[in-house]
Amino acid sequence: MDSQQERVKALLNAAAKAQKENNLKLAERYLGIVLRLDPHNREALKLKEKLERPGRFPLLDLILFTAGLALLAFLWLLAPKTGGFDFPKEPAFSEPPGAKGSLAYGMAMAALAEGDLPKALALLEEAAKENPELPGLSDKLSSIYYRLGQEALAQDRKEEASSWFQKALAFSPNWKEPALALAKLTPTPTPTPTPLPRKRIEVIISQQRLYAWEGDSLVYKFVCSTGAPGSPTKPGSYSVISKIPVAYSYKWGLKMPYWLGIYRVGDVENGIHALPILPNGQTLWAGYLGTPVSFGCIILGTQEARLLYDWAEIGTPVEIKP
Repeated sequence: MDSQQERVKALLNAAAKAQKENNLKLAERYLGIVLRLDPHNREALKLKEKLERPGRFPLLDLILFTAGLALLAFLWLLAPKTGGFDFPKEPAFSEPPGAKGSLAYGMAMAALAEGDLPKALALLEEAAKENPELPGLSDKLSSIYYRLGQEALAQDRKEEASSWFQKALAFSPNWKEPALALAKLTPTPTPTPTPLPRKRIEVIISQQRLYAWEGDSLVYKFVCSTGAPGSPTKPGSYSVISKIPVAYSYKWGLKMPYWLGIYRVGDVENGIHALPILPNGQTLWAGYLGTPVSFGCIILGTQEARLLYDWAEIGTPVEIKP
């Protein structure tokens, strides 16, 4: 059975059902589509005749049918003498201007009446391709798409549901329900945090000054003491590699509060720290800040060293310049 025969059969079933439900206008609409496809369809003609003359007696039907048969027999007898009787050929069916897609739409309504949603949807989408402006088409399609989206959402198929809701909105952009459902399924993007300015430490030996920067903003500027001529601080690019509240030098026997290690010289680590403390509790080099006096480290006042220690992090770049 080809596709046209299937359509005719589906429309006839829908027309018969509409007649039983006493929905005569709907039945006439389906029969009109059938007769445009197949003008001589006997079943459709018979059903249409019943709709037009519901009170006629069966005996009259029999008389008319018999008379029709007699007329056909008479014409048949004439055929050999005239070289055959040629019935006029019916032109191929074409939908009237402005009604393009109405056939598929009518069949979709019939499929919906039979409860065949997939078939109805396929026919409606076919009608939309032929004539997207067909009256009622957009509302019907968006309604089916929304229904399918709700069913997918109930089964936790969120991606599929989102796709159906988007299709519903494509045909009915102002419909609130699919828009709200889609908004609930669309996660709010997390804003990208603005990166904080990078911290860095700069030491200028010739100035005996230490500068702490965040981006281009100067956070701290401290007087410092770098290595004495016999044990100079080594210029270069380094980073904070260790943080110790109070480091201890076994070589020199000194406590070094607020230690920030920055580079190694052999087995010894040089760093930035507060004024060192001797074993007897006295502070070494007090009063000499601003003068190169250390064993290679960068010395700060105790309060200044504490501020820098709390501010700096492991990995903070340290640039030591001559």
